[in-house]
Amino acid sequence: MASATAREFRTRSAVNFIPGVVPFRRTFTDGPPVSLSTKDEFIFTVTDYCAGGNLQQAIERGVYEGKPVLTKRVWVEIVDALTGCYEKGLLPHGALNPVNVLLEENRKGVRVTDFGLAKMVGDREGATDGVQNQSYMSPERATGKSYNPRTDDTWATAMTLFALLTRSTPWAIACPRTNAEYAAFRANPENYLIRVFPTMAPEANEFFGRCFDVNPALRPSLVEMRGAVKKMACLKAVELQQFGGELYAVNPGDRLGTPLLHTGS
Repeated sequence: MASATAREFRTRSAVNFIPGVVPFRRTFTDGPPVSLSTKDEFIFTVTDYCAGGNLQQAIERGVYEGKPVLTKRVWVEIVDALTGCYEKGLLPHGALNPVNVLLEENRKGVRVTDFGLAKMVGDREGATDGVQNQSYMSPERATGKSYNPRTDDTWATAMTLFALLTRSTPWAIACPRTNAEYAAFRANPENYLIRVFPTMAPEANEFFGRCFDVNPALRPSLVEMRGAVKKMACLKAVELQQFGGELYAVNPGDRLGTPLLHTGS
């Protein structure tokens, strides 16, 4: 137990000075045994507090709806945090999804958290696959195949951007045998997403098509993804917004939200 806790502290504390990552302060064990038949104790970790909740909660509240500049900024901060971890010698996160991205007070910035599944390069004691939200798993990981953890992180990062744009994920799990939505995407990767999510801009559809390629070697890297999104003129072709109780399709670049198409009854 002591050696495992020390290893966890070493792994987590390595992220303390990386921008966009929740600092890890200390760990300790306490409390009664989890089971009367074992000597295991509860392990507690202490981190900085982020008052804004997590990104999943903000997505569900529609915080980023119709705000392409804010959406890009938040997502780029996540990418930069992961890149910083890689540069410091940390292996990939392993469980990246909006629940593990915390928001600072008044949503001034985001902080990636929960590096309990990562481990330091060179620490060869048994790695664990851990628990990841299945919607954010790459298909090779979701189907139990051998996978590259960094490529899996990249897939999850692209899926996080998709959730920011659509408030959902396109499928529950990237397994064509058990999920009809992912099977439909595999059958028609050029058109499936934009057909199911018609407000998506064509260039965003093309971007996600590359990010979700069945061949990991053909997917863009984090750096390539970051550059593509920064250059992207439009993430969504139209936004659906409420005006006076009616639903309108509006130009996402129009700050005044002038209705272009009345879709209400």
